[in-house]
Formats: sequence, C-alpha cells, structure tokens
Amino acid sequence: MQVTLNAWPKGTPRVVSHSVIKDYIQETAAKTGTSAVTVYGALVTRMWKRDSEWCVQWALFEEDDCEAKDATEQNIWTFDAVVVASGHYHAPRIPDIPGLADAKARYPTRIKHSKYFRNATEYENKDVLLIGGGVSSTDIAKDIGRCARSIFQSTRNGMSDMPASVLPKNATRVAEAVAITVDPAPTTALDGAPFTIHLSHGAAIFGIDSIIICTGYQFTLPFLPQYHDSAVAPAAAGDRLLTTDGGQVHNLHRDIFYIPDPTLAFVGLPLFSSTFSLFEFQAVAVAAVFAGVAPLPPEPARRDEYRERVRRKGLGRYLHALKEEEEEYVRDLVEWVNAGRRQHGMELLQGHTPTWKREKQRVREAIVRLRAARDGERAAAEVEAGQAQVECVNGNGHNAF
Repeated sequence: MQVTLNAWPKGTPRVVSHSVIKDYIQETAAKTGTSAVTVYGALVTRMWKRDSEWCVQWALFEEDDCEAKDATEQNIWTFDAVVVASGHYHAPRIPDIPGLADAKARYPTRIKHSKYFRNATEYENKDVLLIGGGVSSTDIAKDIGRCARSIFQSTRNGMSDMPASVLPKNATRVAEAVAITVDPAPTTALDGAPFTIHLSHGAAIFGIDSIIICTGYQFTLPFLPQYHDSAVAPAAAGDRLLTTDGGQVHNLHRDIFYIPDPTLAFVGLPLFSSTFSLFEFQAVAVAAVFAGVAPLPPEPARRDEYRERVRRKGLGRYLHALKEEEEEYVRDLVEWVNAGRRQHGMELLQGHTPTWKREKQRVREAIVRLRAARDGERAAAEVEAGQAQVECVNGNGHNAF
C-alpha cells in the first residue's frame, strides 16, 4: 500500500489500524503539496460538459454530513479535464430480502449497513445477525465478539467469504437469510429481540436484537446523472452510459478513461488490488495523457480493449477485479507511459519493486490458505448436512421447534 512519494515510517507493522492509514494519507498529501491546493469539504453536486470545458458545481459541507451548508451558495468552476477519485465505498448495496425493509422501518436503529458501524458497545449482551461473509463482516464479528451474547453470520457461500474458522467463539456461520419477520408483540426501540431470520434450508433464528448488513457497495456517480440510467440493463448500456444497476462502471478504457471523452478519467476503481500503489500507477498514466506525454490509442481501439475485457470477465463488479492480473495490468500501463516518456527524452518509470513482489507473493499465499480452509469447511458441512435434520435455533443458541 506504499506510494513512491512517501515511505511508511520505519517499524510500521504489516497490519495497521485505520487511524494509521489516515495519518499516512494526510502526511503524503502534506509532503507533496497536495493539501495546499485542495479545497476540503467540497461536495460536488453536478458535472457537465460545455463545449470543450467541464463545468463542476460544488458547495461546502459539514464534516460527516452530506448536506451542503447553504444550498443556495453553489460554486461553478470550469476545468479542461476531470479526474474522479471518489472511491466506491460510499453507496451501500442492500440485499433484496423479503421483510428487511419493513423491519428497518419499524426498528431503524437496530438495522444498519457495515458502513455505519462505529463501535461494539451498542451490541453488549445482544444477539446479532451479520448478513455477508466477507472481510467487513468477519472484522465486525471479531470486534463485537468480545461483548455480544451471540453472533450469526449468514452467507450464500460466495467466493469472497472468509473461512468460518476465523470467527470468534460466540459466532456461528449459517445459511443464506431468505426472509425476515418481526415479532408482532410491541417492542421499544431499545428493548426486546424482535427479529426472526428465516434461512434457505428451512431453519429459523429467533430472538435477534440487531442486524448488520455486510454486503458491499454499489458504483454510483450522483454528480453525473446524464450518464446514469437505472432502467437500462447492464448488457444494454451502450457506448455512452457510465452506470446502470450499480454493479460496474461502463465504457472505460483500461478502467481509467471514459471512452467517448477521455478528458474524464477515473482513478481507484479496480477491486482486489494493492490500493495505493495501484492507484498511483493509474494516476501517473492520467497525468501522462493530460500532459500530452503518452497519447491514447484511437477511440475504436479503446472500445475494442473494453469490449474484450467485458467478454473475458463479464459484467458486474468482477469486471473491475484485478486479483492475479494486477502485475500484468501495471506492467502494461508502465510500458505504454514509458513509450511516450522515451520519445520526450524523460526518465523512464519503474514498475513494481522486488519488495512489492515479495509482499504480493506473501499475500497470495495467505489467500490460498484462507481459501483452502474455507473450501474444506464447506466440504465438511455438505457431508454433515446430509446427515442432519433441519432445526430451528433461537438467538441465545437453544433449539426451538
């Protein structure tokens, strides 16, 4: 996760808290002079192209609040090009589980997306359902495991699930939640355990106090509504739209440049990558194009690259997944940019360092071990399921038929 512009402090462990990462980002921005030319707290509300310029409408907003301070004081600035680097972890993906919306309406404080999880104290002595089995769900399970009475982690046995063996002792992996019902007895916002969770194999979990939805995020660009149409199926997105169902961003060359108009670029879309280091290579490519150092291929060639990627990976979030392709992706970017730098007599860029490659291999081996553990658990569970009767389990772990 290190960028070439700023090394991590000596002695930094491999696994750090979010506060350490925040400090690293802020320090990097200060050292490079980025902070001095950045307007913080700017909420971009709309962007549009006018002739050869991008018009960007924005307003200041309060920290941790997405409402503008004064909606009447909108600023409109113009730019030759725009880089969207807003990330993709801000619009929660909510599963379409029957009864979930009604449960949320009746007990709004008891159901939240993992984005809004802040601390474990509110789950003291509670029976909690986590929907999803990925990293965020598992991390939350570990965090609340020290104070919750019981935790149930509901999954669909997806490819991103962590092995159940890494869960705390008071957590149980269960099948997919297919419906949620609410206890008809009146319950206050703070007292009682109103939720019953119905699972795919016919069992039910009674007496759940709280639900945390850990099902990831959607790709959204609310400031570019002219490039969005939720009524259009992803396969029918055409050559202009950027977003449809939120599962992917369409029409990008190398997952960076908007094909019809490359003055609109994106940094940070790829999933399952080394984040900061990968995004730095993308940013270098954007800078090279905007500076006229590295020319983009003609639009038909950009379109061909995108269509081939869609054909190979399919639509959906895995269109942006790099995984084992990250080194090749970066190598191609560096070679392309270096071709332009060579013509301009500039120093050539270096790709991944030997240190990065060693760490990547270490991570790769750890992932293989986790997948092997998960797959072994699933195989054992299938054998056990063939021998067991369907049972209902209540929130405190007692059988209830």
